[in-house]
Amino acid sequence: SDGDTAMAKFHTNNIKLMKTKKFNKNEDLLFFSDVLHLLKRGRYTFVKQIHSKNDRLNKINQLQNLFNLPQEIFKNESYTKMHDSLAVRLFSIDNLLVSFNNSLFDESIFLFPFCIFGNAFSNQFLNIPERILHFEVIKDFCLALQQNNKLLSSFKYKIKSNIIHDLLSTSYSYIYLIKNSNSFSIIDLNRCSTSPL
Repeated sequence: SDGDTAMAKFHTNNIKLMKTKKFNKNEDLLFFSDVLHLLKRGRYTFVKQIHSKNDRLNKINQLQNLFNLPQEIFKNESYTKMHDSLAVRLFSIDNLLVSFNNSLFDESIFLFPFCIFGNAFSNQFLNIPERILHFEVIKDFCLALQQNNKLLSSFKYKIKSNIIHDLLSTSYSYIYLIKNSNSFSIIDLNRCSTSPL
């Protein structure tokens, strides 16, 4: 899915089947949200929230300089909403480490699931157990947020519940796919996305 709300019920069922270990490969379908679309939704949500704060100009300048990124990545205009490269460049492991090392913990918490998610797909040096670990970490992060609204509401930059829901369902699906594929080494994860062929 690409974030279409009509797909939410399928993701909900996917999560339920995975949580209860009742997924049956002969009867049920795995549901995936498009990787790039999830990252784009994350970037746009993050940028929109930065622009809603009183310190937005200082924060944008700080992040732009620390991450060494062009100002387009932090623009709130609608034309930036669907540019793949803006989200991919923002949600890198390097940027997550830079934000954490500079004590930008509010920003690090928001960046965390998207950076791990993006890395699970783009890092060609990950082996299969490491890739599974990436998805397991995202799954546990999303489950913790879903089970604790107080925790989520304490974040300065809030991740939308529908994005958490789609990240969780998609992570469950990838974990299942990787663990249950006899020939995972020939599966191209980008085929579950709108990435260029």
